Amino acid sequence: MTERREKTPDSDEIEPRAWLHDNATGTGRPVLRSEIQGLDEWVENWPVNTDLPSAMTFSAWQGPDENHAIGDGDPGYRIVYKTIRTATVPMLNVNGGNLRISIQNGPVNWGEPRFTNALPGRREGDWLVPQWGTLHLTGERRGYEALVDRSVEVEAHTETTPSANYVEVLYNLGAENGSHTFSEKMALGRAATAPLTAALDLVYGERLLGAVLTEEVGEVFPDWHWNRLLGGRNVAMEAQARFESLDAHAVASTLDSANKLQAVRDDEQRARLRIAAQWYWRADRDADTPLRFLSYWLCIEALELAGNEYRITPIKAAVAAVLGVQDSDVALGVVRISNLRNKIAHGKVRDVSAGDIERVRSVAEALLEARLLGTISDARRASLRAAVLDPSV
Repeated sequence: MTERREKTPDSDEIEPRAWLHDNATGTGRPVLRSEIQGLDEWVENWPVNTDLPSAMTFSAWQGPDENHAIGDGDPGYRIVYKTIRTATVPMLNVNGGNLRISIQNGPVNWGEPRFTNALPGRREGDWLVPQWGTLHLTGERRGYEALVDRSVEVEAHTETTPSANYVEVLYNLGAENGSHTFSEKMALGRAATAPLTAALDLVYGERLLGAVLTEEVGEVFPDWHWNRLLGGRNVAMEAQARFESLDAHAVASTLDSANKLQAVRDDEQRARLRIAAQWYWRADRDADTPLRFLSYWLCIEALELAGNEYRITPIKAAVAAVLGVQDSDVALGVVRISNLRNKIAHGKVRDVSAGDIERVRSVAEALLEARLLGTISDARRASLRAAVLDPSV
């Protein structure tokens, strides 16, 4: 009997810039050129010395089989809670057509992408491959000595828990939402399932909906089979950005200005600035665009509206003062942003464009900078002007 051996690929068939590692077995193998596409084009078009590094995305799947091929299911959302020593008797499956809630005992399979040489970014779903290095400021070696690492390590992690009591929510987002991005599907799934999970939480509390085991986007099938999409994360390489040297005296002056203004504020003014800044940072982190919009608007409200004030007249006045124009010149622009805020807050719209975010962000940042530092930069003022002012003014 002749032993069958796999053919060893020739060196010219191997892509030397990629490597596939199996964490389960601890083995690895080279990637064939035929197995990877677009790498040369990506390298050729990769810009250098940018202001901020460009985000890269990827996608992969876990869970498909011969009866559940990728692309054959509908876009879906999945969240699984570990209960706190709580179970239903008997176990429960509730099928609502496009939604299934299961309260079960058993193992739970879950997975996620992991960037093993990256740090979590400041926004939800963002990762940064850092560039470590030493700054030399004295002697003959003045400059920045960087440790060069151009690798991005991506792990398609998956595991199955031991048997446990859990609540699983599967939601069919509908084929019409198939073209949405990962983060948009995640936001749609959270919004669609929130009323039912809130109802359960109000009655049964954290004992039923305890720790989140997994939250995923993928494909759901008529038999409730789940194909998991590994995506939604953005990874950037710090090495792509240009090195920038800031004037330490200018930074110290900025901090000194902020501290001096803070020292003369009363307790109410300080409290309003604290909550406004917290809404600013929440907006910066949030990937859900409607909630991001509302967070920027709440930053504006905290800065300009009194506790019992609902009319936006003070906001118009503050914006006009920053731009040096009349309140009437900015009225339509501010009202447009306020009207969208009302529609989002009352559930009338969920579609929030990048332009909508840019407008409300420009107002929030300009007013916050003016309050914190007593002045705003020319670039910030230009963004505010574009957000609220008629070009003819």
